[in-house]
Amino acid sequence: YGGTVNLFTHTLKKQGIEVRYADPLDPKNFEKLIDDKTRAIYAETLPNPYLRPFPIKEVSDIGRKYNIPLIMDNTASPIICKPIEHGAAVVVHSLTKYIGGHGTVIGGIIVDGGNFDWTANPKRQPLFNEPDASYGGAVWGKVVPELTGANVAFAVRARVVLLRDLGSCLAPDNAFQHIQGLETLPLRFKQHCLNAEKIVNFLKTHESVEKVIYPTLYKGEVANRAKKYFKGGNG
Repeated sequence: YGGTVNLFTHTLKKQGIEVRYADPLDPKNFEKLIDDKTRAIYAETLPNPYLRPFPIKEVSDIGRKYNIPLIMDNTASPIICKPIEHGAAVVVHSLTKYIGGHGTVIGGIIVDGGNFDWTANPKRQPLFNEPDASYGGAVWGKVVPELTGANVAFAVRARVVLLRDLGSCLAPDNAFQHIQGLETLPLRFKQHCLNAEKIVNFLKTHESVEKVIYPTLYKGEVANRAKKYFKGGNG
């Protein structure tokens, strides 16, 4: 997504955060870029424009070797792909697209999978292992599981620290309309996928079309990933 690329390439760089890009065709490319300062791996389930399904489990397994969480943007494939089941620690969505479904409001969501140990390597994840002076010295990686009984330190810290300081709060009316869209998401997205398949089948035999890009048209390992990660459609 272009906005993400701009954030990573320009805005975060100005804030002293380095982002490195890896080609997901070979998951080992991610491991080659990991060093002692790597904090997370970020990816999209169906990256635009090539629509090659991301190797979620393969990269998640690499990250967990170093106590690095995989954060997946699953905006393009809700319902049909469930990254947390394949090892992703955090999933994000732009609600504005398929979940809201009506183009009337904007919003985003963070889903904490509750499956990542933020305390296993304190040096790797200092924000969850060092006292937070702004919140009475709370150590988020410890206090959240103790108080809630759930391993959701990422979501709680995002809520009580970043939301408090940066104000990225979803307006109540926007939240209401997104919930309305969520109720029909399974029906709508199933039809989206069926419509896409029909368009692909039409275009791939059209004499004026040189190339069609769609997950089911790939061969080899990329095709295997589509079968592995997508159930009930291909986006």
